[in-house]
Amino acid sequence: MASLASLVVASALVVAEPRFAEVADGSTLERVERILCPEEGGGPCAEDRLARDLARLGSDAIPTLFSLFTGEGLGALLEGGAYGPETRERWRCKPDRVDAIALEALALLPAEDVVEHVTRQVGSGEDLDRRLLIVRLLGRLASVEGVTLLIDLGADLPEATFHYRSVRDKFIQAWASVLRENQVQAGSFGRELRGVHGEYVRVAIEGAVRSDRPRTARFLFELLDREEAWHLDALEALARLEVRYPWHRFPRYQSMLVAQLGEREPDTRRRAALALGELGTSEHLELLLPLLEDDDPAVRSAARWALSAATGLGHEDPAAWSRWRDEEEEWWRLRSTPCLTALEGDDPAAVITALRELSQRSLFRHETARTIADALLDVPPESARSACAALEHLGSRHAVPGLIDALKGADFALEEEIVRVLHELTGEEHGADPDAWERVLG
Repeated sequence: MASLASLVVASALVVAEPRFAEVADGSTLERVERILCPEEGGGPCAEDRLARDLARLGSDAIPTLFSLFTGEGLGALLEGGAYGPETRERWRCKPDRVDAIALEALALLPAEDVVEHVTRQVGSGEDLDRRLLIVRLLGRLASVEGVTLLIDLGADLPEATFHYRSVRDKFIQAWASVLRENQVQAGSFGRELRGVHGEYVRVAIEGAVRSDRPRTARFLFELLDREEAWHLDALEALARLEVRYPWHRFPRYQSMLVAQLGEREPDTRRRAALALGELGTSEHLELLLPLLEDDDPAVRSAARWALSAATGLGHEDPAAWSRWRDEEEEWWRLRSTPCLTALEGDDPAAVITALRELSQRSLFRHETARTIADALLDVPPESARSACAALEHLGSRHAVPGLIDALKGADFALEEEIVRVLHELTGEEHGADPDAWERVLG
């Protein structure tokens, strides 16, 4: 049965008969058959090994492998090595896994050759389901050569098509793979996307976030344009990347995001408030306070949520938030210098007292976390456990680089504490391996 998304967009797409090439000449198909179903048998085999064996057939096998991946060529293959009681033992995989194995084999072949073949198979009337198969292939290839085709495949679809999650997710996954593997070229991909309809650009923006690589920021910067509908989407995506990788600073976009707080459209103000709340820096929290009295209830709610998310507090009254801000600033004027000075001393009791006080202050928690993490190896050993507890309480990823540096020189007891806090802050498990944690930094 056709998918719901296919039916919805059928009126906008010219449905054509399958345009994939016929299965390649018999000799190529026979060689594929000998690998998957050899005369001498051999029993089940690991799929990655079968994919490598198929890839050794070279680029001449791309048409056959492509047709097997799409399912068009499976019938021809089964005619030669029919999967039945007499031949079942000869097959090295189940027929319903041939498409996945063919996909992995294509990924091992030169990307430019695969993309060239696939591009010849695509027409303006391509059926949606087959189009999505090609998107899946391009995501698996994750190559520079496939970007133009990936852009064209999405740009040709009506914007309404991307309202369906099954379609949207496949394109998002493909963009995430491409951007993850080609961070250096990411900026040029952004330039290529300009001029494509807004809904598809938003899909690519989400792919940039899913790529989980800080260097994809250059892709997002290329899409910043106040005149374009996706401008705020790109700003939100940059904020999400910075939340994930706060040690990679992207200052140029922050002033643009702050400017959105003054826009006439309430939804723009709401989204900007949420993004700034996730960043949670002291200067941004200050900017959220006036929005607690915004004319629009959704904006007021977003400002309260953003402040609560950044501080862990649950005030409802704008006056209560203002008192909190005043109390925090007064504490920093009166107590921050003595506490920070105590961290540099040799008195464990004074250090622990200072850590306890600092960990309770939420206005400057990111700055505090960086300071404590950077001083971790310098505090008295008796205070190191308290320092780790303070970092865990602050819950700021800004501490991650300092913790990783400290891990390199920590003794066994402190090492365990640092690894525990790193896990709490990042959700990742790398034991006490500093090199593995370095890779987390992106």
